[in-house]
Amino acid sequence: MKQRFYKFIFFHVKKDFPKGARGAKRFDVKGKVDEKTFEVEKSKFQHLLSKFGHLDHKLEGPHPVFGKLNHTYWGKFVWKHLDHHLKQFGL
Repeated sequence: MKQRFYKFIFFHVKKDFPKGARGAKRFDVKGKVDEKTFEVEKSKFQHLLSKFGHLDHKLEGPHPVFGKLNHTYWGKFVWKHLDHHLKQFGL
């Protein structure tokens, strides 16, 4: 029930990604980014992002907070998440 509530709020009520939202610890890279490889990693990210709109399969599967997401919800989640990080850098 909690997952359905959070999913509804996140996807249908909140415009922006929640400020201060914490991800899983495995994704915490604070202080772990090697400045020497930043441009390489940035290039990899841009390449992956360019492929996202042209997937040859549907994204489906569970999210740790929202439960099962279909392709549309995964697309909205990725967009909101990416927008959140770009805003962090003033982009």
